[in-house]
Order: sequence, then C-alpha cells, then structure tokens
Amino acid sequence: MTHTELHDLARRIGVELASQTKQDWGYVIPDEVSRWATIRLPDGRRCGCPEQYSQDPAVRGSCPFCRAIAEESVDAPAISINASRSGDKGKIEISGTFPRSDKGAWYAPHIRPSIGVSAAKPVEKIAADITRRFLPDYLAAHAEGLAQKRRDMDARGRGH
Repeated sequence: MTHTELHDLARRIGVELASQTKQDWGYVIPDEVSRWATIRLPDGRRCGCPEQYSQDPAVRGSCPFCRAIAEESVDAPAISINASRSGDKGKIEISGTFPRSDKGAWYAPHIRPSIGVSAAKPVEKIAADITRRFLPDYLAAHAEGLAQKRRDMDARGRGH
C-alpha cells in the first residue's frame, strides 16, 4: 500500500467512523509521505509528525507545527492507522495515542490496545471493526491514562 493509498483510506475511514459512532472523528495528515495517518476527535489537536515521538526533547520540539499547538493541545483520543509493520502488505494496524507527560512519557497501559484489519475490506466494515473491536478497550485505557495524568499533575500542583 502506498502512502497515498493509506491516506485516502484513512480519510474514508474517518468519515465512516464518524457516521457509525455519531462522533466527529476527523482525519489529520501528518505529511504526504508518512506510512501512517491519524483520525482524532475535534477537541484534540495532533500534529502527527515523527519528531513528537522522540525521547530527545530537542528533536521532539523541532517541528514548527507541534510548537505552535503545544499550548493548545488537548490529550484527546486519536486513532493511528499504520501500514502493517509485520510486512503483510494487505493489512493495516489500528492503534491509539495516549496522553503524555511534560517530559514525553506516555500515560498508557503496558500492552496498548490495537487491531489488524485487511485493507481490502470495505471502509464500512473497517470502521465497524474499529468501533466493535478497538474503541471499547482503547477509550477505556485512554480515559485511565488521562485520569492518571491529571492525578500526577494535581499532586505536583500544576493543574490540568
């Protein structure tokens, strides 16, 4: 699957997911050549650049879009759609992002929810798989991560 095909598929999944869940999931393109894409709820802004995942704070802060939204960023749920890492070119991997600390640590379970689906399935079936097989576990884990982050920030007197 080319990056163009992946991004087109992600856009269509976002539309169908919004229709099925009655939530405004929207597509965010990290850049035109990424092998992954992000679908998020409207109350969270994500850049999606690979730099945001670096453990090096200098690299993590190097993306101008990330810097521009850093003050406004909300730890909203976001779904990542990746070309299969297993080498199976006919599959996509669905996973999710989690809240992060100010030092870059994830507030996520040790084993993060994810599913694999065939990219050849109709978009309606992919969205149904995400809704049925992924979202319940992911949204529960994300809510727990966000609650833990808030507890940690409150304990340090930093608010949310």
